Amino acid sequence: MMQGGVVAYFYYDSNNSVTAMSINDSMYYYVKNLQGDITKIVNESGNVLVEYTYDAWGKILNETSSGNGTYAHVKDFNPFRYRGYVYDTDTGLYYLQSRYYDSKTGRFINADDTAYVDTNSGTPLSTNMFAYCENNQINDNDVMYIN
Repeated sequence: MMQGGVVAYFYYDSNNSVTAMSINDSMYYYVKNLQGDITKIVNESGNVLVEYTYDAWGKILNETSSGNGTYAHVKDFNPFRYRGYVYDTDTGLYYLQSRYYDSKTGRFINADDTAYVDTNSGTPLSTNMFAYCENNQINDNDVMYIN
């Protein structure tokens, strides 16, 4: 990712989950909760530079940075937020590989492909092509997005 002539590199684990980013040869590490939400970004010394809090649907409730001019750019370069999804700061939507998710409504803004509709699951929401995690985001995850 390039911004203003500065390049950021992102690092992933064997499960394709983002773990760190590098900006100007400095490493920054993601701290996640058990659901994969990015809750903090720390530097190599473990100092917290950025913190995020979300509601259950992924709406960003609070986003703070250290305020130190040296690290102010870290928050601006980070595209990952709730569940490790890419967050578009211009639209306020999350990008999940083929669809956009609106955390304010708890729904996708475009329909899932009909090939992925599960008519045998026994739950009515499994056929709703706009529902996120069958409206059970605490206990479920979006199986089409491998995080």
